Amino acid sequence: MVSSNFLSSLQDHPDRNMTDGNQIDREPMLIQRKWLTFLLIALVFRALFVVWQVHDRKPADSPATWYWEVTDTPGYIEPIESILNGGDYSPDYRMPGVGAPYWIFRQFLSQTASYKALVALQWLLSGLSVLLLALLALRLTGSHRAALATYILFLLSTYTSWYDTALSSDSLAPSVLVIQAYLFQRALDKRDHRLLFLCGAFIAWLIFLRPVSSLLLIPAVVLIYIHCGSSVADIPHPFHLGRNRMGDPQLAGESRIQPANEPRHDARCDLQASLGLHDAFSSRLWRQLHLVGSRS
Repeated sequence: MVSSNFLSSLQDHPDRNMTDGNQIDREPMLIQRKWLTFLLIALVFRALFVVWQVHDRKPADSPATWYWEVTDTPGYIEPIESILNGGDYSPDYRMPGVGAPYWIFRQFLSQTASYKALVALQWLLSGLSVLLLALLALRLTGSHRAALATYILFLLSTYTSWYDTALSSDSLAPSVLVIQAYLFQRALDKRDHRLLFLCGAFIAWLIFLRPVSSLLLIPAVVLIYIHCGSSVADIPHPFHLGRNRMGDPQLAGESRIQPANEPRHDARCDLQASLGLHDAFSSRLWRQLHLVGSRS
């Protein structure tokens, strides 16, 4: 019985179910209900990678350390130490994406302890990014199996966890990228300006980690305009659209009045549901498709 219930929870379900013509939200998936469990599992697995790295890189004639310096480490650390000693940000060929959290740790920790604290931060964000990437996959695909596959593959991947003990941007950059993508999706879904501001802070941090990430601002601005820009949903459509998510009535086609007991369903709803689009953008897209179809 327990195994059958667990397997049934892994099955894909539609995002919404129809009951008497009304749409109702589906029950949260397993990874959503047990998110804390999945987060703890990710943190444990990433901790095992950290222990592996510490053991693997332990010098034969000295005790093991929880961090290791790479070629780029001086470019991140030395400018901060220069500032702490009363100098300027020098050498200045690295942006302070790694140096900023290191500077915070150095306010109350020694240099060696700050290295360890930076590794702990990278480990925490690395484990959190595993869960958030799986939740993002669930939101984009609507498939719990796809979310679990994403979770497992990213959990076992060594392309990012290999650098969780390195004093560089190789661990922080992918973790911050996933976190800001998840916050961006949540901000657009909820139209929450606070989440959008927090997402902007993580994008700024990501740019300081990897300046090429500034290119992400272009699709971000486009998506914000699509979801939050001027709406054309009040333009009449050739189909009856029922009510939108906010409960405002929309105009029906003049040639037909839909019976009250008929399920509110049309081709535009199919388009919106299949692509996961917001009402305003799907309205624009549907109008263009309809105009092309009428001309042909």
